[in-house]
Amino acid sequence: MIDEIFELIVDIFLDFIPNRILKIVVIIIGVVTTGFGVQLLSESLWTGGALTVIGLFLMSGSLLSLIR
Repeated sequence: MIDEIFELIVDIFLDFIPNRILKIVVIIIGVVTTGFGVQLLSESLWTGGALTVIGLFLMSGSLLSLIR
């Protein structure tokens, strides 16, 4: 029951926000994630590398979908 209410609220929220704005937000999140990942590379290669790859994946996917 609570899952359905949460899903309904999220669906209503996402309907009011244009896709272009959501893609720009994902690009910003990707930039921040990549920045944290690069900073962590000197301490932990696994964590820093994973965050860097995730951030680059978010940025490239959003940029490719914005170009189309």
